[in-house]
Amino acid sequence: MKVLVDTNVMLDAIAARAPFRLDAEKIILMAAEDKVEGFISAKSAADIYYVARKHLSEKIVREALRNLHGHPSCLPRYIPQHHAR
Repeated sequence: MKVLVDTNVMLDAIAARAPFRLDAEKIILMAAEDKVEGFISAKSAADIYYVARKHLSEKIVREALRNLHGHPSCLPRYIPQHHAR
C-alpha cells in the first residue's frame, strides 16, 4: 500500500507534538518496516525543515530528516542550503 504522509504528520513525529506524536510515529515506523510504502511531497521536505527549525535546533532537525531518509521514500538526500543557518 502506498501512503502519502502529510507535512503535519511528519512534524508531529519530529517535534513530538502532543497529542498526535504516537500516531505519527506509528505511520513512519510502518514505512520504515516496509509495511507500507510512504511518501511525502517534494515541497514537504523544505516545509518540514522550515517549521521544525522554529521549534528545535538545526542539529536535531537535520538529524531527524537524515534518519527519515528513505522512509518516507521521496525525502530528499539533502537539506536545502538556503535554509541552513
